[in-house]
Amino acid sequence: MNENTGIKSEKDREPMYIRILAKIEKAGNRLPDPVVLFAFLCVLLLIISYFTAGASVVHPGTGETITAVNLLTIANLQKILINFPSNFLGFAPLGAVMTIMLGCGLAEKSGWLTSMVRWRAPGPAAEP
Repeated sequence: MNENTGIKSEKDREPMYIRILAKIEKAGNRLPDPVVLFAFLCVLLLIISYFTAGASVVHPGTGETITAVNLLTIANLQKILINFPSNFLGFAPLGAVMTIMLGCGLAEKSGWLTSMVRWRAPGPAAEP
């Protein structure tokens, strides 16, 4: 609100949930591309495996002892690279997600998604 005129600024008139969503959007826009995030988390997992190698826990359901292994050894890096395609192809939800993402990306880049949103979304609300 402007102290001199007593008129609320445009930002002050926005509802609280709009301001919260704007802050969430601003924070989300600072994040890197999802592929970069995925690669970062993979590298982080490799580093964590190096420091936790040899640690063991007991599986609560089976009582079996599970020991962490160092994924940064040559043998384990080879195993990761060799099994990489089968790990992702064997994960059933990934096929559906990849298909949906491909369709959404195509719809967005072609302009179809934008035109459908404009067609179905109502115009700006009239002020009383």
